[in-house]
Amino acid sequence: MKKSFWTLLSVLIVASRGLAACTPAATATPAATAAPTAAPTSAAPVKITIWHQWDGACLDAITAAFNDYRRRTRM
Repeated sequence: MKKSFWTLLSVLIVASRGLAACTPAATATPAATAAPTAAPTSAAPVKITIWHQWDGACLDAITAAFNDYRRRTRM
C-alpha cells in the first residue's frame, strides 16, 4: 500500500507540473499612452569585434568567410 501511494503521488506531481506548463501565457495589453517610436535615422556603419583563438587554416577559412560576407553586403 505504501509503495503504491508514493508511486501515485509521484505520477500526480509530474502530471500537475506538465499540465501547468501547458497553460497559455498571459498577454500584455498595450498601454494607451505609449507613443510609437521612430526608426533610427542614422546610417553609420557598425563595427563588430570578434574575440577568438583561431589560428592556422581555421583562421584563414574564417577570414575568407568574413571577407566574402563583406563583399556581398556592400553590393
